[in-house]
Amino acid sequence: TVTTQPLAFVSQSHRQRLELRWSPGWVWLRHRVLQRLSFGPASWRVQPYVLDEVFFDGREGLHQNRFVVGLSVRVRHNLRVEAGYLWRLRKTSPQDVAQDHALRLAFTFDPSFEGAVLSQAGAD
Repeated sequence: TVTTQPLAFVSQSHRQRLELRWSPGWVWLRHRVLQRLSFGPASWRVQPYVLDEVFFDGREGLHQNRFVVGLSVRVRHNLRVEAGYLWRLRKTSPQDVAQDHALRLAFTFDPSFEGAVLSQAGAD
């Protein structure tokens, strides 16, 4: 589920995902919760953003947290490229937590067919 609520120059989106995961000998649920804030009006071609995604694992509880700061660039009306810094904290054992730092690159394509004409006009 994604909901967006625009404020003056900040828009917020939220997503929750429940996943059924399995591997040989294991089956478990994972709940992912993502919160994102984008800054600037939607008409801006380049928008800074921050996001936080938390993973709750049915076996371990709070399992992972990803925090991202980046820029989103609208290349075309239906294509965005995002680049940013990712800081990830994750459980490696019941007592230990590891952290990673990485560059994040993402592409989002929206194949919207809004306004498409689906007629056979002119076809023989």
